[in-house]
Amino acid sequence: MMLTDETLGAILTELSYASAEEVRSALEESRQRGVSLKSALTDRGLINESLYESAIAEHYKLPFADLQKTPPNAESVALLPEEIARSFSAVVVERAANAVTVATADPGNTLLEEAIRLNLGQKCAQFPEEEKDGVKRTAAPKPASGHSLFGRKEVVREKFTGEIRMVYAPHAVIENLFVHYRKPLATRFQAIINEQKKVAPEIISEIFNDAIELRASDIHFEPQEKEVMVRFRVDGVMHEAGRIPKEYYEGVVNRIKIEANMQTDEHFAAQDGAIRYETKSGSTMDIRVSIVPIVDGEKIVLRLLAEYVRALTLADLGFSA
Repeated sequence: MMLTDETLGAILTELSYASAEEVRSALEESRQRGVSLKSALTDRGLINESLYESAIAEHYKLPFADLQKTPPNAESVALLPEEIARSFSAVVVERAANAVTVATADPGNTLLEEAIRLNLGQKCAQFPEEEKDGVKRTAAPKPASGHSLFGRKEVVREKFTGEIRMVYAPHAVIENLFVHYRKPLATRFQAIINEQKKVAPEIISEIFNDAIELRASDIHFEPQEKEVMVRFRVDGVMHEAGRIPKEYYEGVVNRIKIEANMQTDEHFAAQDGAIRYETKSGSTMDIRVSIVPIVDGEKIVLRLLAEYVRALTLADLGFSA
């Protein structure tokens, strides 16, 4: 659960990261500008990202885990089912013989430890919702009795009984690690192709969504003799994302040309265009499109003009308001 501005202000005041007057003034400014309290305090130079993270970790009396410097591997992340990891904003950082270290952005959730004990290394157990005082909350699971009403023995989940060490990590950093839960892009290509339904639009949608989730700045479609390699540029480095069978590529090219207002019957000259793409979150993103003929077909390069690409502000560059 994300901290409200009022709660964050109280934490910063209590731990002497900012005075009550500074927080009150920044709260008023944040409401006028329509930004968060954290942004208002950062713009005033009262806190930075490091101080903010330290304050939250200190408030919950937990060590701070720098998961950007030392990220957990995919095997550790997979120890918790995706539904639990997303619901509780938590990932396994390290697993020892009889202990586990878990990073969470929501250490105040009283159900977190029980969820870890019940689900570590297993398939997800359902946590039903209960309503109290008009507010829906996730209810704690009831332990299995071993027998059902009809006399059949039920499978009792084996709970983790070792030590659970909690550390704090920012919500955005933990969210970035959820990419480990995604199936390989090539697998989803093949599933779409096997269904034989609107192959080109669905392949393009999967590629765009994956690129956004991986915070890619470019997408490259590179035709080869029998297939087309799809590569993403992430943090300046090119990574292979998957391969498309050559027989489906013409449909992909034509679909992108139509969306970018290009000539679909031109195959021997370079073309440039643009696409405005609506993301899964409902926001829009501009994409620059360049198509160039090569020996094995038409190469496509897409430049994603997403918010994460142009995230630097004048304040980030050191300019005052």
